[in-house]
Amino acid sequence: MKSEIYNTDNSKKLKENSSKTIYDVVCAVDRENSTHINADKVGRQEITDRISDLTIKDFLKYLKNPKNLELFNIISAKTSYAGGIKYRTNQSFASKFCHYACFYMFSGENVQDNYSIYDNVLKKILPLYAKKYCIPCITNNLEDYSYYRDIVDKILEKSGNKISRNGFDHLLWYYHKGRL
Repeated sequence: MKSEIYNTDNSKKLKENSSKTIYDVVCAVDRENSTHINADKVGRQEITDRISDLTIKDFLKYLKNPKNLELFNIISAKTSYAGGIKYRTNQSFASKFCHYACFYMFSGENVQDNYSIYDNVLKKILPLYAKKYCIPCITNNLEDYSYYRDIVDKILEKSGNKISRNGFDHLLWYYHKGRL
C-alpha cells in the first residue's frame, strides 16, 4: 500500500488505485488481532469503503495527526445493522489499523508511533499504572480513545522510560494477558 499511495496524485481517492490492497490490509489486521469486525457480516467491507473514500492527502494527514482523531472516528463508527446482528463500533480495530498504517507508512519517522493500540487488556490495567504514577484516571472514561491515549502518554511521561507507545502496549499486554 505504501508505494501505491506515494506514487499517485494526492487528490485522488484511495479507492482509485488501492481498494483491493486496503481490503486485504483490513482483513489481515482483523484476523491477526482477533477484532471480529466481520461479526456483523458487513464490517470488513464497510470499513474498507470508508477508508477507500478518503483522498490520499487526507489519509496521510489524518495518520500524521492523531489528536484530531478523524481517521480513528471514521473507522470506528458503527457499522450497518445486518441480519439481526447488533450494530458494532470498532475502536479496537480502528486503533490497530491506524497504528499499523503509521508503523508501516512512516517507518523511521517520529509519526511512526502516533497511535496507541486500544484493547481490553490495557483498558483494565491502565488505572493501576495511572495510580502508581499519581495520574488521575476515571475508569469509565477509558472507553473514549482520546482519553485512553492521553492516560497512556501521561504514564509514559511520568515513568521516565523512553519506551514507545507500541513497546508499552506490547509489554503490558503480554505481561497481563493471562493474569486478568
